Amino acid sequence: MSDFVFDPNNTVLGRMDNMSRTEAIELAKAVCAALGDDPHAAIWPGAITYRDGSAALGKPLEGEILDLSAEALEFAAPELFWHGKKTPAADVYSIGLMLYCAMNGGTQPFYPAEGEVGVKERADALRRRMKGEALPPIMDCGKKLGEVIRRSTSYDEYDRYQSAAEMKAALEDCPVLPAAYAGFTAAALLESDPDLARALDEEMGTSHVAEAEKRMAAQKEYKVDKDFEETVPPAPKKSKGPLMAILVIAAAVILMLLGLKACGGETQQPEESSSPAPVESVQPTATPEATPAATPEATPESSQSPEVTETPVPSESPAVTPTPAITPAPTPTPAPTALIPAAKTLTRDNFTLVVENVSWATAKARCEAMGGHLAVIHNQAELNTIVAMAEEMGASYVWLGAKRNIPGGAMEWVTGENINFYVWDLNEPSYKDGYDGTPEDHLLLWKVNFGDHSGWKYNDSRGDLYAAYPAIFGGKIAYICQKD
Repeated sequence: MSDFVFDPNNTVLGRMDNMSRTEAIELAKAVCAALGDDPHAAIWPGAITYRDGSAALGKPLEGEILDLSAEALEFAAPELFWHGKKTPAADVYSIGLMLYCAMNGGTQPFYPAEGEVGVKERADALRRRMKGEALPPIMDCGKKLGEVIRRSTSYDEYDRYQSAAEMKAALEDCPVLPAAYAGFTAAALLESDPDLARALDEEMGTSHVAEAEKRMAAQKEYKVDKDFEETVPPAPKKSKGPLMAILVIAAAVILMLLGLKACGGETQQPEESSSPAPVESVQPTATPEATPAATPEATPESSQSPEVTETPVPSESPAVTPTPAITPAPTPTPAPTALIPAAKTLTRDNFTLVVENVSWATAKARCEAMGGHLAVIHNQAELNTIVAMAEEMGASYVWLGAKRNIPGGAMEWVTGENINFYVWDLNEPSYKDGYDGTPEDHLLLWKVNFGDHSGWKYNDSRGDLYAAYPAIFGGKIAYICQKD
């Protein structure tokens, strides 16, 4: 596709943590196909646009290794990192590491399984790879794909595939489940494409297809004879035991009645007089006579009953109506002030620091509700005061009172003053998040632990860190208010 070119605003970076095995393999094959004869040396998810089975790559590395961004550096091969050596095998390493991340939930090897993944953790993971530590194996990626990833990410460049074409051929041999078969059961896939079904079973180390074959074979062995109705055994003969017992009991009752009759007719008279009594009581058929009488009498009663039942309902309803009227009353007007937890608030001089998982915009509103504004920093002394307060409260990220009013423009203090005191972090300001391209237009003061560069630095950030990464930033975000 000649019109298909790299688009920095539409890369695969944001899709790495939600990529299926088939999608990861197809992406890697497309990147291999997009590479030319010359080494690229700058392959990473943020430099790849992928569409309809084709990949477009960003600009190759033309200068030194230090010209790469920090994110691209995390996908560099060891020989490129240490010696600046650009080879096709180095590109193979980058593609293999990208495959590893896709099959590892979008995460680099050696990242901590839980907790924060900050600058220190990323630097430690990079150091372990660059020193040759074997990558932890990935579960559930398949035998052949696992071997492709292992070989392509070998620390020794001569153990890897020596070209992207060689790696692509190895990926072609990895069985994948096409989109047409998505959602198929093992039995359905076995009937549609038995070779693929068995290959996937072997690749993933499962026995789903084998079990389906057993079930299907068992179903075929079950047959119904043509003379099924004729061969049905006759119904069992009914036992005469219960019938004989009934006849014996009936005979006994008859004999007893005959014996009573022989004793005299006096005992029989009460039976005859008692027998008509209930008949005569029923004979007038009270039901037809009672029905017309009851119906008119019941009608007025039923017509009165709605009046009786309706009377308390309205009388009770007004008693309930004050409840809605009371509901709005407890809502206090100064809501932002009430939301600031006193236990996490520290005031020093004209600064008040609050630890709370809020966005920059919410922090700005909180400060204004307190009669101030998000803090501005004019000099090192003010920075030292704010840093000391953040350290005391255990915060690692502090919102400051500056933002860009125009995307890509300069930062401006909320007071309208010029920013003339800068302590930017390395590679900052970046203007956009390197992982998903989100604009970073709000000023954040954060704590950096990175060798000689450690300390509290400025960073332009997205407006709501907690909403995007609650597990990383939760409980560590603060904002600093200032009263003039």
